[in-house]
Amino acid sequence: MPADDQLRPPRGSLFRDQATEPPTGEVAFLFTDLQGSTAAWERAPERMNDVMAQHDDLLRDAIEQHRGVVFSVAGDAFGAAFTTVDAAARCAIDAQRALYAASWPDGLTPHVRMGLHLGSAFQRDGNYFGPAPNRAARVMSAGHGGQILATDEVADRLHIDTSPCTARSLGRFLLKDVAVPIGVHQLVADGLPVDFPPIRAVDVASRVSRPAGTFIGRAHDAAELSLLLGTSPLVTLVATGGVGKTRLALEVAATEAARVDHVVVVELADGDRDDVAERLAEAVLGDDPIARVASGDDPLRAVVDRLRTTHTLVVVDNCEHVLDRAGEVVQALLHACPDVTVLATSRERLGLGAERVVPLPPLATEAPGGGLSP
Repeated sequence: MPADDQLRPPRGSLFRDQATEPPTGEVAFLFTDLQGSTAAWERAPERMNDVMAQHDDLLRDAIEQHRGVVFSVAGDAFGAAFTTVDAAARCAIDAQRALYAASWPDGLTPHVRMGLHLGSAFQRDGNYFGPAPNRAARVMSAGHGGQILATDEVADRLHIDTSPCTARSLGRFLLKDVAVPIGVHQLVADGLPVDFPPIRAVDVASRVSRPAGTFIGRAHDAAELSLLLGTSPLVTLVATGGVGKTRLALEVAATEAARVDHVVVVELADGDRDDVAERLAEAVLGDDPIARVASGDDPLRAVVDRLRTTHTLVVVDNCEHVLDRAGEVVQALLHACPDVTVLATSRERLGLGAERVVPLPPLATEAPGGGLSP
Protein backbone atom coordinates (compact mmCIF):
# COMPACT_ATOMS: atom_id res chain seq x y z
CA MET A 1 0.00 0.00 0.00
CA PRO A 2 1.26 3.56 -0.64
CA ALA A 3 2.73 5.52 2.25
CA ASP A 4 0.19 8.29 1.61
CA ASP A 5 -3.17 7.32 0.16
CA GLN A 6 -3.63 10.87 -1.13
CA LEU A 7 -0.77 10.34 -3.57
CA ARG A 8 -2.70 7.67 -5.46
CA PRO A 9 -4.80 9.16 -8.30
CA PRO A 10 -8.52 8.48 -7.90
CA ARG A 11 -9.72 5.29 -9.53
CA GLY A 12 -12.88 4.89 -11.52
CA SER A 13 -15.72 2.91 -10.07
CA LEU A 14 -16.03 -0.72 -11.03
CA PHE A 15 -19.18 -2.13 -12.68
CA ARG A 16 -20.97 1.23 -12.85
CA ASP A 17 -18.47 2.95 -15.18
CA GLN A 18 -17.94 0.12 -17.62
CA ALA A 19 -19.77 -0.38 -20.87
CA THR A 20 -19.36 -4.17 -20.82
CA GLU A 21 -21.90 -6.06 -18.77
CA PRO A 22 -20.43 -8.29 -16.05
CA PRO A 23 -20.42 -11.90 -17.29
CA THR A 24 -22.65 -14.49 -15.67
CA GLY A 25 -22.69 -18.27 -15.55
CA GLU A 26 -19.26 -19.71 -16.25
CA VAL A 27 -16.75 -16.88 -15.83
CA ALA A 28 -13.03 -16.63 -16.60
CA PHE A 29 -11.36 -14.78 -13.71
CA LEU A 30 -8.06 -12.90 -13.88
CA PHE A 31 -6.29 -11.62 -10.76
CA THR A 32 -3.15 -9.46 -10.83
CA ASP A 33 -0.80 -8.20 -8.14
CA LEU A 34 2.29 -5.99 -8.19
CA GLN A 35 5.13 -7.84 -6.47
CA GLY A 36 7.42 -5.94 -4.09
CA SER A 37 5.41 -2.72 -4.17
CA THR A 38 5.58 -2.03 -0.43
CA ALA A 39 9.36 -1.65 -0.48
CA ALA A 40 9.17 0.47 -3.63
CA TRP A 41 6.67 2.85 -2.01
CA GLU A 42 9.00 3.22 0.97
CA ARG A 43 11.97 4.05 -1.28
CA ALA A 44 10.31 6.47 -3.69
CA PRO A 45 6.68 7.37 -2.89
CA GLU A 46 6.45 10.31 -5.32
CA ARG A 47 7.79 8.35 -8.29
CA MET A 48 5.79 5.25 -7.33
CA ASN A 49 2.63 7.32 -7.57
CA ASP A 50 3.37 7.89 -11.26
CA VAL A 51 4.36 4.24 -11.72
CA MET A 52 1.07 3.08 -10.24
CA ALA A 53 -0.97 5.46 -12.39
CA GLN A 54 0.71 4.08 -15.52
CA HIS A 55 0.40 0.49 -14.25
CA ASP A 56 -3.33 1.00 -13.65
CA ASP A 57 -3.89 2.55 -17.07
CA LEU A 58 -2.11 -0.30 -18.88
CA LEU A 59 -4.07 -2.97 -17.02
CA ARG A 60 -7.42 -1.25 -17.49
CA ASP A 61 -6.71 -0.71 -21.20
CA ALA A 62 -5.94 -4.41 -21.69
CA ILE A 63 -9.02 -5.49 -19.73
CA GLU A 64 -11.32 -3.16 -21.65
CA GLN A 65 -9.79 -4.15 -25.01
CA HIS A 66 -10.74 -7.77 -24.36
CA ARG A 67 -14.19 -6.87 -23.05
CA GLY A 68 -13.43 -7.75 -19.47
CA VAL A 69 -14.97 -6.18 -16.38
CA VAL A 70 -12.93 -4.93 -13.43
CA PHE A 71 -14.82 -6.05 -10.31
CA SER A 72 -12.16 -5.65 -7.63
CA VAL A 73 -9.35 -3.18 -6.95
CA ALA A 74 -7.38 -3.52 -3.71
CA GLY A 75 -4.18 -1.51 -3.47
CA ASP A 76 -2.20 -2.52 -6.55
CA ALA A 77 -4.23 -5.70 -7.21
CA PHE A 78 -6.94 -6.09 -9.86
CA GLY A 79 -9.71 -8.64 -10.27
CA ALA A 80 -11.34 -8.90 -13.70
CA ALA A 81 -14.02 -11.16 -15.22
CA PHE A 82 -14.33 -12.34 -18.82
CA THR A 83 -16.87 -14.35 -20.76
CA THR A 84 -14.24 -16.68 -22.28
CA VAL A 85 -10.91 -18.20 -21.32
CA ASP A 86 -9.31 -16.99 -24.53
CA ALA A 87 -10.26 -13.39 -23.77
CA ALA A 88 -8.81 -13.61 -20.26
CA ALA A 89 -5.59 -15.22 -21.51
CA ARG A 90 -5.17 -12.67 -24.30
CA CYS A 91 -5.72 -9.87 -21.82
CA ALA A 92 -3.06 -11.23 -19.45
CA ILE A 93 -0.53 -11.62 -22.26
CA ASP A 94 -1.22 -8.17 -23.75
CA ALA A 95 -1.01 -6.57 -20.31
CA GLN A 96 2.34 -8.21 -19.56
CA ARG A 97 3.71 -7.19 -22.95
CA ALA A 98 2.58 -3.62 -22.38
CA LEU A 99 4.18 -3.54 -18.93
CA TYR A 100 7.48 -4.85 -20.30
CA ALA A 101 7.44 -2.44 -23.25
CA ALA A 102 6.69 0.70 -21.21
CA SER A 103 9.32 3.10 -19.87
CA TRP A 104 9.74 3.14 -16.09
CA PRO A 105 11.93 5.02 -13.59
CA ASP A 106 15.21 3.29 -12.73
CA GLY A 107 14.67 0.58 -10.13
CA LEU A 108 10.86 0.90 -10.16
CA THR A 109 9.86 -1.37 -13.03
CA PRO A 110 6.63 -3.10 -11.94
CA HIS A 111 6.69 -6.90 -11.90
CA VAL A 112 3.11 -8.15 -11.98
CA ARG A 113 2.05 -11.72 -11.25
CA MET A 114 -1.21 -12.98 -12.72
CA GLY A 115 -3.54 -15.93 -12.15
CA LEU A 116 -6.51 -17.29 -14.13
CA HIS A 117 -9.30 -19.73 -13.30
CA LEU A 118 -12.62 -20.67 -14.92
CA GLY A 119 -15.76 -21.40 -12.94
CA SER A 120 -19.13 -20.23 -11.65
CA ALA A 121 -19.45 -17.58 -8.97
CA PHE A 122 -22.06 -15.60 -7.03
CA GLN A 123 -22.56 -11.89 -7.68
CA ARG A 124 -23.40 -9.41 -4.93
CA ASP A 125 -23.05 -5.62 -4.79
CA GLY A 126 -20.91 -5.48 -7.90
CA ASN A 127 -18.50 -8.22 -6.86
CA TYR A 128 -17.98 -11.96 -7.36
CA PHE A 129 -17.78 -14.52 -4.55
CA GLY A 130 -17.17 -18.23 -4.30
CA PRO A 131 -14.51 -20.87 -4.98
CA ALA A 132 -13.82 -19.76 -8.58
CA PRO A 133 -12.50 -16.24 -7.89
CA ASN A 134 -10.80 -17.52 -4.74
CA ARG A 135 -8.88 -20.11 -6.77
CA ALA A 136 -7.83 -17.51 -9.33
CA ALA A 137 -6.47 -15.36 -6.50
CA ARG A 138 -4.64 -18.29 -4.89
CA VAL A 139 -3.05 -19.33 -8.19
CA MET A 140 -1.93 -15.75 -8.76
CA SER A 141 -0.38 -15.61 -5.27
CA ALA A 142 1.72 -18.68 -6.03
CA GLY A 143 3.45 -17.01 -8.97
CA HIS A 144 6.27 -14.53 -9.46
CA GLY A 145 6.37 -11.06 -10.96
CA GLY A 146 5.99 -11.30 -14.73
CA GLN A 147 4.51 -14.82 -14.58
CA ILE A 148 1.02 -15.85 -15.74
CA LEU A 149 -0.38 -18.96 -14.03
CA ALA A 150 -3.59 -20.78 -14.91
CA THR A 151 -5.53 -23.77 -13.63
CA ASP A 152 -6.40 -26.99 -15.48
CA GLU A 153 -9.84 -25.56 -16.23
CA VAL A 154 -8.28 -22.66 -18.13
CA ALA A 155 -5.64 -24.75 -19.92
CA ASP A 156 -8.25 -27.29 -21.05
CA ARG A 157 -10.41 -24.60 -22.68
CA LEU A 158 -7.73 -22.61 -24.50
CA HIS A 159 -8.12 -22.81 -28.26
CA ILE A 160 -4.58 -23.82 -29.15
CA ASP A 161 -4.99 -23.08 -32.86
CA THR A 162 -5.93 -19.44 -32.31
CA SER A 163 -4.47 -18.71 -28.88
CA PRO A 164 -1.38 -16.49 -28.67
CA CYS A 165 0.06 -18.72 -25.95
CA THR A 166 0.66 -22.28 -24.86
CA ALA A 167 0.00 -23.71 -21.41
CA ARG A 168 3.02 -25.40 -19.84
CA SER A 169 2.06 -27.80 -17.03
CA LEU A 170 3.94 -27.19 -13.77
CA GLY A 171 2.30 -30.05 -11.85
CA ARG A 172 -0.35 -30.36 -9.14
CA PHE A 173 -0.10 -28.29 -6.00
CA LEU A 174 -1.87 -27.68 -2.73
CA LEU A 175 -2.59 -23.97 -2.42
CA LYS A 176 -3.68 -21.93 0.58
CA ASP A 177 -7.23 -22.71 1.79
CA VAL A 178 -7.86 -25.08 -1.15
CA ALA A 179 -8.48 -28.62 0.10
CA VAL A 180 -7.69 -30.50 -3.12
CA PRO A 181 -4.58 -30.43 -5.34
CA ILE A 182 -4.80 -27.92 -8.18
CA GLY A 183 -3.25 -28.43 -11.59
CA VAL A 184 -1.17 -25.33 -12.36
CA HIS A 185 0.09 -24.22 -15.78
CA GLN A 186 2.27 -21.35 -16.92
CA LEU A 187 1.09 -19.45 -19.96
CA VAL A 188 4.01 -19.06 -22.39
CA ALA A 189 3.92 -16.46 -25.18
CA ASP A 190 6.36 -14.73 -27.51
CA GLY A 191 8.10 -11.73 -26.01
CA LEU A 192 7.51 -12.72 -22.38
CA PRO A 193 9.93 -14.32 -19.89
CA VAL A 194 9.79 -18.09 -19.69
CA ASP A 195 12.07 -19.11 -16.82
CA PHE A 196 10.90 -18.50 -13.25
CA PRO A 197 11.74 -20.07 -9.86
CA PRO A 198 9.43 -22.83 -8.57
CA ILE A 199 6.01 -21.47 -7.71
CA ARG A 200 5.62 -20.28 -4.15
CA ALA A 201 4.42 -22.54 -1.34
CA VAL A 202 2.00 -19.98 0.04
CA ASP A 203 0.17 -22.51 2.21
CA VAL A 204 0.62 -22.03 5.96
CA ALA A 205 -1.17 -25.25 6.91
CA SER A 206 1.84 -27.56 7.00
CA ARG A 207 1.68 -28.57 3.35
CA VAL A 208 4.50 -28.18 0.87
CA SER A 209 4.22 -28.76 -2.84
CA ARG A 210 6.89 -31.11 -4.15
CA PRO A 211 8.07 -30.10 -7.64
CA ALA A 212 6.94 -32.29 -10.48
CA GLY A 213 9.33 -35.12 -11.38
CA THR A 214 10.98 -37.99 -9.57
CA PHE A 215 13.23 -37.37 -6.58
CA ILE A 216 16.34 -39.51 -7.13
CA GLY A 217 19.88 -39.75 -5.88
CA ARG A 218 19.49 -37.65 -2.72
CA ALA A 219 17.83 -39.97 -0.20
CA HIS A 220 20.91 -40.01 2.05
CA ASP A 221 21.23 -36.21 1.89
CA ALA A 222 17.54 -35.80 2.74
CA ALA A 223 17.86 -38.09 5.76
CA GLU A 224 20.93 -36.20 6.99
CA LEU A 225 19.16 -32.84 6.68
CA SER A 226 16.13 -34.12 8.58
CA LEU A 227 18.36 -35.24 11.46
CA LEU A 228 20.15 -31.89 11.60
CA LEU A 229 16.87 -29.97 11.58
CA GLY A 230 15.91 -31.87 14.71
CA THR A 231 18.92 -30.54 16.60
CA SER A 232 19.88 -27.21 14.97
CA PRO A 233 17.81 -24.03 14.61
CA LEU A 234 19.54 -23.12 11.34
CA VAL A 235 20.82 -25.44 8.64
CA THR A 236 22.25 -23.99 5.43
CA LEU A 237 22.54 -26.13 2.33
CA VAL A 238 25.52 -24.76 0.37
CA ALA A 239 26.36 -25.59 -3.25
CA THR A 240 26.96 -24.02 -6.62
CA GLY A 241 24.07 -23.27 -8.95
CA GLY A 242 22.27 -26.15 -10.62
CA VAL A 243 23.30 -28.86 -8.15
CA GLY A 244 19.76 -29.31 -6.79
CA LYS A 245 19.61 -27.34 -3.54
CA THR A 246 16.02 -26.19 -4.01
CA ARG A 247 14.72 -29.61 -5.02
CA LEU A 248 16.34 -31.25 -1.99
CA ALA A 249 15.14 -28.53 0.40
CA LEU A 250 11.53 -28.82 -0.78
CA GLU A 251 11.64 -32.62 -0.51
CA VAL A 252 12.89 -32.36 3.08
CA ALA A 253 10.32 -29.68 3.90
CA ALA A 254 7.49 -31.87 2.60
CA THR A 255 8.72 -34.72 4.79
CA GLU A 256 9.12 -32.48 7.85
CA ALA A 257 5.60 -31.07 7.48
CA ALA A 258 4.18 -33.97 9.48
CA ARG A 259 6.43 -33.13 12.46
CA VAL A 260 5.81 -29.37 12.81
CA ASP A 261 2.87 -27.00 13.04
CA HIS A 262 3.65 -25.11 9.84
CA VAL A 263 6.02 -25.12 6.88
CA VAL A 264 6.57 -22.02 4.76
CA VAL A 265 8.83 -21.50 1.76
CA VAL A 266 10.38 -18.11 1.01
CA GLU A 267 11.80 -17.68 -2.50
CA LEU A 268 14.46 -14.96 -2.86
CA ALA A 269 15.89 -15.73 -6.30
CA ASP A 270 14.10 -12.92 -8.14
CA GLY A 271 14.12 -10.31 -5.34
CA ASP A 272 16.60 -7.89 -3.82
CA ARG A 273 17.64 -7.13 -0.24
CA ASP A 274 14.65 -4.85 0.32
CA ASP A 275 12.29 -7.74 -0.48
CA VAL A 276 13.55 -10.29 2.07
CA ALA A 277 11.30 -9.39 5.02
CA GLU A 278 8.36 -8.72 2.70
CA ARG A 279 8.74 -12.12 1.01
CA LEU A 280 8.84 -13.79 4.42
CA ALA A 281 5.66 -11.96 5.44
CA GLU A 282 3.90 -12.98 2.21
CA ALA A 283 4.77 -16.63 2.80
CA VAL A 284 3.75 -16.65 6.47
CA LEU A 285 0.74 -14.33 6.48
CA GLY A 286 -0.64 -14.88 3.00
CA ASP A 287 -3.23 -12.18 2.36
CA ASP A 288 -4.11 -11.56 6.03
CA PRO A 289 -4.37 -7.74 6.23
CA ILE A 290 -5.38 -7.75 9.90
CA ALA A 291 -2.04 -9.23 10.94
CA ARG A 292 -0.18 -6.55 8.98
CA VAL A 293 -2.18 -3.67 10.40
CA ALA A 294 -1.82 -4.95 13.97
CA SER A 295 1.95 -4.96 13.54
CA GLY A 296 2.17 -1.40 12.26
CA ASP A 297 2.94 -2.52 8.68
CA ASP A 298 6.30 -3.89 9.85
CA PRO A 299 6.56 -7.20 7.92
CA LEU A 300 9.18 -8.79 10.19
CA ARG A 301 7.27 -7.89 13.33
CA ALA A 302 4.10 -9.31 11.79
CA VAL A 303 5.90 -12.60 11.09
CA VAL A 304 7.31 -12.77 14.62
CA ASP A 305 3.87 -12.16 16.10
CA ARG A 306 2.46 -15.04 14.05
CA LEU A 307 5.29 -17.56 14.63
CA ARG A 308 6.36 -16.74 18.19
CA THR A 309 4.53 -19.69 19.73
CA THR A 310 4.43 -22.12 16.81
CA HIS A 311 6.74 -24.94 15.77
CA THR A 312 7.48 -23.83 12.21
CA LEU A 313 10.01 -24.81 9.55
CA VAL A 314 10.94 -21.87 7.32
CA VAL A 315 12.72 -22.69 4.05
CA VAL A 316 14.62 -19.65 2.75
CA ASP A 317 15.68 -20.43 -0.81
CA ASN A 318 18.46 -18.79 -2.87
CA CYS A 319 20.03 -16.44 -0.32
CA GLU A 320 23.37 -15.82 -2.03
CA HIS A 321 22.64 -12.47 -3.69
CA VAL A 322 21.03 -10.99 -0.52
CA LEU A 323 23.28 -12.76 1.96
CA ASP A 324 23.68 -9.99 4.55
CA ARG A 325 20.00 -9.06 4.67
CA ALA A 326 18.87 -12.69 4.65
CA GLY A 327 21.20 -13.32 7.60
CA GLU A 328 19.77 -10.33 9.49
CA VAL A 329 16.18 -11.46 8.97
CA VAL A 330 16.92 -15.08 9.87
CA GLN A 331 18.81 -14.06 13.00
CA ALA A 332 15.97 -11.78 14.15
CA LEU A 333 13.42 -14.52 13.48
CA LEU A 334 15.33 -17.19 15.39
CA HIS A 335 16.01 -14.83 18.30
CA ALA A 336 12.33 -13.94 18.72
CA CYS A 337 10.80 -17.35 17.88
CA PRO A 338 12.43 -20.19 19.82
CA ASP A 339 10.38 -22.91 18.12
CA VAL A 340 11.21 -21.82 14.56
CA THR A 341 13.75 -23.79 12.50
CA VAL A 342 15.27 -22.41 9.31
CA LEU A 343 16.52 -24.43 6.34
CA ALA A 344 18.39 -22.07 3.99
CA THR A 345 19.87 -22.71 0.56
CA SER A 346 22.72 -20.59 -0.74
CA ARG A 347 25.98 -20.60 -2.63
CA GLU A 348 27.61 -19.25 0.54
CA ARG A 349 27.00 -19.69 4.26
CA LEU A 350 24.98 -17.04 6.08
CA GLY A 351 27.71 -16.67 8.70
CA LEU A 352 25.51 -16.87 11.82
CA GLY A 353 26.63 -18.43 15.07
CA ALA A 354 23.90 -21.08 15.24
CA GLU A 355 24.40 -22.15 11.63
CA ARG A 356 25.10 -25.74 10.59
CA VAL A 357 26.50 -25.77 7.07
CA VAL A 358 25.89 -28.79 4.82
CA PRO A 359 27.91 -28.78 1.57
CA LEU A 360 26.02 -30.45 -1.27
CA PRO A 361 28.22 -32.08 -3.94
CA PRO A 362 26.94 -32.78 -7.46
CA LEU A 363 25.20 -36.10 -8.00
CA ALA A 364 27.63 -38.94 -8.67
CA THR A 365 27.67 -40.38 -12.17
CA GLU A 366 28.44 -43.87 -10.89
CA ALA A 367 26.52 -46.01 -8.45
CA PRO A 368 28.37 -47.18 -5.31
CA GLY A 369 28.40 -50.79 -6.57
CA GLY A 370 29.43 -49.87 -10.07
CA GLY A 371 27.51 -48.90 -13.18
CA LEU A 372 25.57 -45.71 -13.78
CA SER A 373 23.83 -43.93 -10.94
CA PRO A 374 20.03 -43.43 -11.08
